[in-house]
Amino acid sequence: MFAVPVVLSNVFYFSITMVFVMFAGHLGEVKLAGSTLAHSWATVTGFALMTQSIAIPLVVFSVVPLGIHFGIVYSLVNKKSVDYKSAPMAASISIW
Repeated sequence: MFAVPVVLSNVFYFSITMVFVMFAGHLGEVKLAGSTLAHSWATVTGFALMTQSIAIPLVVFSVVPLGIHFGIVYSLVNKKSVDYKSAPMAASISIW
């Protein structure tokens, strides 16, 4: 039973990346590649610093940023003219 909350929190956490890649894909191949590399670097360094010991709050606190992330990435990619920097910027805001 301990694995279910951990799996759910990881699914929700990685859903932020999936949403960011989907929105960045609309900007073009080169911009998608650049923003994905930037996000990959941030993810790798973030995992090196992360520690987890309580599972249920992780699930709750993974769902909330995912919902907020949809709004942030939509507004930055579609409403602002930040160009290819908008998708990784939205992911960075959501992950913080």
